Amino acid sequence: AGTRCDARVGAAGGAPRGWSRRGGVDLRDGALVLLGGATPDGTDRAVWSLPMGARPTWRRLDGAADALPRSGHALPWDPVGCGFVVVGGRCSDQTWLIRPEGGGVREALLGTVQLDGEARGLGREGAGLALDVARRTLVAVAGASCDTSGATVRSSALIELR
Repeated sequence: AGTRCDARVGAAGGAPRGWSRRGGVDLRDGALVLLGGATPDGTDRAVWSLPMGARPTWRRLDGAADALPRSGHALPWDPVGCGFVVVGGRCSDQTWLIRPEGGGVREALLGTVQLDGEARGLGREGAGLALDVARRTLVAVAGASCDTSGATVRSSALIELR
């Protein structure tokens, strides 16, 4: 009938504590990368990497402090920019490209989203996101608003990457 995959990776150093982190696979080397989220001390600025191999070990990467702290963001891999596009999240209207390199992270601000009316910026938590690689465009849909009302944003945004 169906296919079942059940695998566990025993990583040295233990996984980083916290919740609501976003992760993706670095397609250059297969490493799992986590960033943002929350800890008991507040919103996290850390970027973590778990390279796959014989002895996977969690490493905290230096850098990316300007792109974070962030929670509720989206994190698609950009094969053209060879990095992760960090979009949206709690009260953030900036879009970043972060690229893990060696023991650190290089970062570049791609832009600040300015939209009309209800969709002021992408400062929305949990927005749906799709990356159109061929057109170098991100499509963001809905999410929770940045204010304290908890209202849902009912608009979408097209973000052109350069």
